[in-house]
Amino acid sequence: MKILLLGEFSGVHANLAKGLRFFGNEVLLAADGDGYRNFETDISINTNALSLRTLREDFMHPIRHIEKFKGYDVVQLISPFIFNKKIPFYNNLLLRYLKKHNKKIFLISAGCGYKYNEGNKNLQYSPCSGCLEFDKKDSNCPYQKTYTKLIAHDVEGFVDGIIPLAYEYHYAYLNSEKNRNIISYPIDTDKLIYKENTVINGAVSFFHGLNESRVGFKGTNTIKQAMENVKARYPSDVNIAFGGNLSFEEYTNLLSETNIVIDQSSSYCLAMNALNSMAMGKVVMGGAEPIAYQYLGSDISIPAFNILPDVKDIERKMIQIIDRKSEIEEIGLASRRFVEDHFNYKQVATQFINTWAGN
Repeated sequence: MKILLLGEFSGVHANLAKGLRFFGNEVLLAADGDGYRNFETDISINTNALSLRTLREDFMHPIRHIEKFKGYDVVQLISPFIFNKKIPFYNNLLLRYLKKHNKKIFLISAGCGYKYNEGNKNLQYSPCSGCLEFDKKDSNCPYQKTYTKLIAHDVEGFVDGIIPLAYEYHYAYLNSEKNRNIISYPIDTDKLIYKENTVINGAVSFFHGLNESRVGFKGTNTIKQAMENVKARYPSDVNIAFGGNLSFEEYTNLLSETNIVIDQSSSYCLAMNALNSMAMGKVVMGGAEPIAYQYLGSDISIPAFNILPDVKDIERKMIQIIDRKSEIEEIGLASRRFVEDHFNYKQVATQFINTWAGN
């Protein structure tokens, strides 16, 4: 099968490309590397830094590659905005061109988007509320703009199917006939090496990854306050650390001496950072609502600590872990096996192939 993957989100397409190639498929990945995360890509299509100075280049850059994007069995978009988020009509013109010159086109439902923003308002909690309060300041959220809704509707209308990567994304498209079954995030369990999760000198090490532009989305303020409170209460039993805006390689290196990763506080599901950490044998605190993992089976056990967007709840979960420090290595091993069993990139690649073929 000949496959074109367009765009990147936390390594989803980079890992999927590797899985697809393992089974002999011809794959081209064209993306921006997801910014500072710097994931590998075959062709760079980073054209989002629109300014008067770069206007001509922003228009011409995708066109230089357009002939390479024809003649595929499947084209998959990581979001409705691939070629330029700041020139939306141009973005959709190019996507319609791809629809005309390829057999099938699919859209992944993951990350932020208009549907995610709208659909998750009905959930008990969502990262969007914190994002609007601290990151986008309400009116600055691009996914609430009228033109964004129109562009997203247009793309969703002409794709052959929409593939959600987690419960929230499936929920957002619940009433769409294009909505497909959830396919798990693909994790490269070959590259991520498991290491026994050892508590050094009796102090449990907690880590939270900072992202200056997403403190509200990740719940950083709430998480940081909880971490500092617990550190003050258990000064000899707890170490806390923060790190942000790191490439994927830098991030994984930083985790080498970490016991516990606190991912984000308002998610129902464990996303790429959390799952990558679990694959390394880390214990994760984040989105682990049982309802979100029913698609894996009714008897699924999630070896992660589900947290709510509440300082006291996060403190309680941290203290539970401190009290169970002798079990951290065991939970870390269960975390690795959980990812191997349900998120291995080769297994996920076969699920995508079956979904594309079954449309």
